[in-house]
This record gives sequence, structure tokens and C-alpha cells, in this order.
Amino acid sequence: MESQDELDEILFPSGDFPRASTILPRDIVKQNIRESRLLQPRRDTVREVPPFSTQTLQRNTRAVSLPSMRQAKTAEQKQHDEWGRFRVLYERNELPVRIIHGVAGEKAKAWLVDGRSLKPEHIAALIPMFACGIPLVDQPYRFIAERGLNDLLDLEFHPAILIHCMPQLVRACRAGLYSFDIEKKKEVLNLISRITKRDICGPALVPFYRQLLPPLRSTSHGGLRMDVRYAPGRPLDEMIELTLNELERTGGPNAFINIKYIIPTYTSVFDAL
Repeated sequence: MESQDELDEILFPSGDFPRASTILPRDIVKQNIRESRLLQPRRDTVREVPPFSTQTLQRNTRAVSLPSMRQAKTAEQKQHDEWGRFRVLYERNELPVRIIHGVAGEKAKAWLVDGRSLKPEHIAALIPMFACGIPLVDQPYRFIAERGLNDLLDLEFHPAILIHCMPQLVRACRAGLYSFDIEKKKEVLNLISRITKRDICGPALVPFYRQLLPPLRSTSHGGLRMDVRYAPGRPLDEMIELTLNELERTGGPNAFINIKYIIPTYTSVFDAL
């Protein structure tokens, strides 16, 4: 059998071997694209680097601009601004109540108007104002907000006014229940119990359970119990249980299933009867 060299001498005696370009078909389009890319000038890639860093001294780098100092407020900052509005209202004398210095207890608060002379539209405007200060823990705003709202609830007015103010009350109570202050949580629980005792306010509060009850899971039904309690009065977990029972009693037939959805470890107050 003849070798490859002998076959090449027989087929091409002059030694002029054909090139691959003459044998294989050429792709003119690809060849033109390849040649056009080779003729284009080389472009240097520019990298973005942090400003005031050593990377800015390197070639083909560009320092990015500093972020704007006026950043958008977060949800937590906006919430603090909402509760801080109560301080502004009090400092501007826009609330019809004042502090009497040198007097302790309930007498330290003085209303500038007679509560019995307040019209329903005035009460509907004052309840959201005082509810705005419920999450505050600094004095005298805390005392003014808590006592002022309780005084308004003592007045005789149609429960529809309270239902109209329910979104503001629930939002303020939720923030107060998330407070680190135990006494603040107890005060908010008492406030919720007072609201439920109003006619038709208990069932009207059921749609707000998903916003109101989540703060109670970590304290009452989270598996945490304190062995020693130094705070006076009823323990916090006992007050939470009593408040949930009150919500179930006054909330109607849909109250228990809604409480159970938020707090799965809750047991019905009617099961113990």
C-alpha cells in the first residue's frame, strides 16, 4: 500500500499543493464581519470604582458619584413622625387640655373646655389627636394622651363616632403594644377593653385583629414566662389573656376564629365554663 507522500507526488507532481481556501467554500459574510472588527479601533473598557479609593489611580476607571444626602424616609421614621405630631399639637396649644404644675395625680390635668358641651364632630376630631400620642413614653405627653383619651371615652356619645376613629385607634394601640415599657402595654390593654365594652364596637373591631393582635403573640402565647415579677398590679400575660377573652365575648360569632388565626395557642373562654 502506497504511503501518503507517494500519493501526493503522484497527484501533484509539481509540488504545488492546493490551499484550504481553494478547497473549502468561503463564507463571505463572516469574513467581512471579521475583517471589519479587526479594522475597528480598540476601545478601552471603563470600570466604575468607589470615590476616594486607590482604585481611582488605575487606568480605565471612573469614580462613581456620591449618593444624595437627602434620602427618602423609612417606614419607621415616618411612623415616629406620626406619633411625634402629638408633641407639636401640645406645644402649639392646639389641644384643649393643660398640665397644672405642682399638682399630682388626676388633678394635674385641666380641660380648657367642658366635655359635656362638646359636639359629636368635635369628639370625632379629638379622639384621633389624643390617639396619636398613645405610643409615646416621655412625659408629659404620655400622661396627657392617656388621660385625655380616657376622659373622652367617659363622655356620652354615639358609638358610630368611635367606629369612625377605629383605624387611628388600632394603629396607635398596635404601636403601644410593641413598646418596651410594660406599663405602656398594660395601659393599651385597658384602652382596648374599654373600646370593646362600647355598644357595637366589639364586632367592629374584629376586622382589625390582624393589625392589633400580632404584638400579643410574643408576650402571652410565645412560651416565655417570668418566674419573678416586680411590677405592681396584674402580670402582663394575665392582662393579655383577659383582654383576649373580652374580645371574644364582645366580638360576636366570628371573634374566636379570628383570634385563633392570629394566636393559635389561644383557648376559648367558653370552653372553661
